Amino acid sequence: MEKTKNHECLKNRLYYTGVARAIGPYFPGPDAKLQLPLLTTRLEKEYSSLLSTHNADVFEKPLSQHRSLSKKHSYSATTPEHETAAILEDDHSISFQSGLMKKLDVIQRFCRPFAIVGTAIGASSISLLPLETISELTPKFLIGVLMALIPVAIMDIYMNGINELFDVEIDKVNKPYLPLASGEMSMKTGASIVAITSSLGIGMALMMGSPPLLGVVLSFFFLGGAYSVDLPFLRWKNNAFLAASCFTYMKAPAFQFGIFMHIQKYVLKKPIAFTRSLVFATAFMSLFSAALMIIKAFRVSTFMIMLAYGVAIMTGVSSTFMFNKLITVLGHSVLASLFWLSSRSIDLSDEKATYSFFRMAGKLYFVEYLLIPFVR
Repeated sequence: MEKTKNHECLKNRLYYTGVARAIGPYFPGPDAKLQLPLLTTRLEKEYSSLLSTHNADVFEKPLSQHRSLSKKHSYSATTPEHETAAILEDDHSISFQSGLMKKLDVIQRFCRPFAIVGTAIGASSISLLPLETISELTPKFLIGVLMALIPVAIMDIYMNGINELFDVEIDKVNKPYLPLASGEMSMKTGASIVAITSSLGIGMALMMGSPPLLGVVLSFFFLGGAYSVDLPFLRWKNNAFLAASCFTYMKAPAFQFGIFMHIQKYVLKKPIAFTRSLVFATAFMSLFSAALMIIKAFRVSTFMIMLAYGVAIMTGVSSTFMFNKLITVLGHSVLASLFWLSSRSIDLSDEKATYSFFRMAGKLYFVEYLLIPFVR
């Protein structure tokens, strides 16, 4: 009975502290060879990986070598109190890591990185429009683009954050999974993130000494605030016209012209000149942005998006570069067909189907940025 009890105790200790700690202290006696076969039989499946990677040689060496092995690894006798302390220490480390990961997850859900990715794709696409030859695609150019992306992406976090701060009560009903609505993040922490990101974004744009880039950042700051902040004459999201105008201006003229002029003059060091591709990008994204903001007016928004695709196809047809013409015409024809077929088959009385359609339209908005650089 005593031997069985000892084996059960050993099994529990091995489970918590590992074979590396347990073998040395517990098998220096003359009955070690009798205990080892039973131990290996009972733990073979559960601990085979541990035994094969650390101190597995203890089981293979004769008893005469066993004591020297223990001394070599400097094992000392371990009391239950010591092992309890070790277990608590390990648990504390695991709890700390788990808590840290949870906090990071809450922060990333508050910042909504998917929106940052969309803005980065858009800014990268517009940055390619001032390029005239492939030789201009240099490391200096790429660094310049990256430096422009950072403050713009930071301001995206600001806009998402300030919107969540003033939408907490609504989100508790419609989006209870968001950090502020669920209580996972305090209002003070959310406000701190908004203040820090807005200061960083504006500060970086000022340091770069680029008025066009600063204009983009400031438009995000003021219009993003006017859209969300619940103060007199603000909270423009409650007015369909103001909401559509605010979003369209930020995401089309301000964004397109600002990024383009920054890259053209302050990265490539060229004189500012508005190109055919810039005019197209601004016109197309203005139509599409406005349509997304009024998409609940289904027929009107569908017409506007199809009009945008029609303009894109005609622009591609008029291109003098055959490769660009093929990409632009075929690409926009495919996207227009997908959108049209989806709009014709949607059941507006089905809430899930309508939501899926809206999400699909939003994805097409960002897919357009993959085609814009081919418009020449």
